[in-house]
Amino acid sequence: MIRFLRFSLKHPVSILIAMAIIVLIGLNSFIHIPIEIRPISESGNKDRTYKIQINALWPGQTAEIIQKSITSPIEEHCVRIRDLIDIRSSTTDSESFVTLSFPDDENKKYYHIHVREKIWHLQKTGIIPDEADIGIQVLYENEEERKQFSEAFIEFQINGPYELNQLRQITDQNIAPRIQSLEGVSDIKIFGGSSGYVAIHLNPDKLNQYALSAKEICEQINTQFTYMGLGRIKSDNSNRLLLFDNRPQSFQQLLDIYIKPGLTLNEIADITFEYQPSYSLSRRNGMALITVQVFKKPYENALEFSKKVRETINQIQSELPISTELVITKDQSEELRNEIVAFGIRFFIIMSVIFLILY
Repeated sequence: MIRFLRFSLKHPVSILIAMAIIVLIGLNSFIHIPIEIRPISESGNKDRTYKIQINALWPGQTAEIIQKSITSPIEEHCVRIRDLIDIRSSTTDSESFVTLSFPDDENKKYYHIHVREKIWHLQKTGIIPDEADIGIQVLYENEEERKQFSEAFIEFQINGPYELNQLRQITDQNIAPRIQSLEGVSDIKIFGGSSGYVAIHLNPDKLNQYALSAKEICEQINTQFTYMGLGRIKSDNSNRLLLFDNRPQSFQQLLDIYIKPGLTLNEIADITFEYQPSYSLSRRNGMALITVQVFKKPYENALEFSKKVRETINQIQSELPISTELVITKDQSEELRNEIVAFGIRFFIIMSVIFLILY
């Protein structure tokens, strides 16, 4: 140690050059490391698994019926998912729980997609009863991991001189799709107002004239349109699910549906787009308020992701009327920025002290 100190004092230039090289290598590594709020290794951990739980609720049924109608079909279909490590189930009266374990690696975002495809197939083919309520959730190891994957990364609010559902419609049609299209966005949740639906108002006089009932009209509409999986298209580099979907995409297509030969829906009903009753009401400065939560995909660079979302929000703001505001109320990257600034200050102080000691 004494020899090293003597050498350092006699050759300060050499020591400074060596330090400069080490600092440059460190800075290069620092710049290229993906920045996360709560880092999780992309290579995963051999001792950790990624768990997905499928919950099914079918009130009034015995454990034996639940096991035969829900638990067993889920097990039989999900066991075919590649890289599955373990599958466990628990069945009680009215409830079923199936837990799937996968490697905790960079492919885990695809495991959830595969599980959803399996459940979708079971529901659409009628293997799982329609009365059963199915839910899929990720089981997190701890609170930090839950925050990483289940808490919104950025939250912003839209406020303007509109009726609440008008503001919700602006958000649904003009704002949310642009945010959702950004690379790195895993999900978006909207709070305030209510989701819209298509309302078909039947004319009672026309129903009597053509001897029709609401039930018959519903059956005619349902039998003419299909949404189902037809299998997969496989190639060397892709594996895609093939869907058949001929559902109407506009009001006019819906109005042109034939209820009976020579009679369309347009002749016996009016169609409007309406909103369900609002379950949450928020206001700011006396005006309606909508909250949007943006969720980030794992392993996305936190600072770059925040920058993209903020730029898009600012661009949307510039296109809206002056009276409409978009305000960011939460951004997890701010915590990270503060830590980086603090790190820079500490690094500068340490380097200054070393420089003063050498000289």
